[in-house]
Amino acid sequence: MENVTEITVPAEYQGKPVVSVDGYFFGLMRSLKKIATAENSKYLKSVDGVLYSSNMTELLSVPADYDKSVTVFRVPESVTTIHSYAFSNNRNIEEIILSDGITTIPEYAFTECSSLKKVFLPDSVKKICENAFSYCGA
Repeated sequence: MENVTEITVPAEYQGKPVVSVDGYFFGLMRSLKKIATAENSKYLKSVDGVLYSSNMTELLSVPADYDKSVTVFRVPESVTTIHSYAFSNNRNIEEIILSDGITTIPEYAFTECSSLKKVFLPDSVKKICENAFSYCGA
């Protein structure tokens, strides 16, 4: 999986709708630049190569080798949930600005983000889980 640069999440797998994908799966693809979704996906949406729930309230995964020109990532205001491993192994993002309404930073959300220097937490964050920022930082 080291050389995968783009992946498309199907709308269905084995006849069942794909409603979510574990971010850990994408974090293993260290060359991944873009996550796309099938056009007929009812539950997932890709915006600029980042995977969200279709209603944009959940951020599921930012590719490990996401756009090198983007060093500051602003989580859309509609997002209220970040999934575990959502940013795992990202090596390009230096700053992350979280949207107001996010209450929990789940475990391993930002694990192994080697260039991460700053995370702006809104007042709405009440809990930061163990290992949320493990092996981070420049």
